[in-house]
Amino acid sequence: MKRLMVAGWCVAAFAAASAGTWYVDDDNYGSSGDGRSAATAFGTIQEAMDNSSLKSGDTVILMPGTYDQGSTAYAKGGGTAARVYVPKGNITIRSSTGKPEDVHIVGKYDTSEGNDHGIGPDSMRCLASASSDVIVQGVTFRDGATSLTNGQVGGVYANSAGGITIIDCVVSNCAAVARPRSQPIPRFSPAIISVASTKQATNQRVSNQDRPSTAAGRPTASLSTTRPRTTPRSAT
Repeated sequence: MKRLMVAGWCVAAFAAASAGTWYVDDDNYGSSGDGRSAATAFGTIQEAMDNSSLKSGDTVILMPGTYDQGSTAYAKGGGTAARVYVPKGNITIRSSTGKPEDVHIVGKYDTSEGNDHGIGPDSMRCLASASSDVIVQGVTFRDGATSLTNGQVGGVYANSAGGITIIDCVVSNCAAVARPRSQPIPRFSPAIISVASTKQATNQRVSNQDRPSTAAGRPTASLSTTRPRTTPRSAT
């Protein structure tokens, strides 16, 4: 019995030790480190996702900031680019403070074709995943959109039987296109999170999904929280 208990403890300890922690800080955009500490953090979340050493069970910690750089195309999500694409399962992405107002993952509007919802060919959703058991906690997803042809979800898109768990997050000012079978003409949809493949959504806040427009044609924001940065960062 004692041998079995010791063996079990060793297995548990090895599993805990093998799980890695990675750090991302938008202040490091253009001068990324190896991601292994807050001081040497990656500059974009996608760099952490593309890191060849990232493995199942790892945690990616996001330092306070606005993540509006880096992206990748996700074919299963209709081809729409995503600010963050999670390529592996059993990955946790969370803010360092646990407060969604401190970390913003920002998609992209495209008004080039005159659509004041920001839905256009160069739009970008906030996050996409085709992996199981992904957890996202304590972040704000905002200003994500899709194209008229690709549609689907502008905020968080999950395409996996294992789904995604979303905890203590905010979804704001995202847009998508729904094409029900009975309505072949596209319509704008307030369904911002892909609930069909979402394992759990706890304590979410969804704001301003009707997307009223300003005089300039850009959707207004409804979050009362202070945003860390509202303009894209330029690499130096």
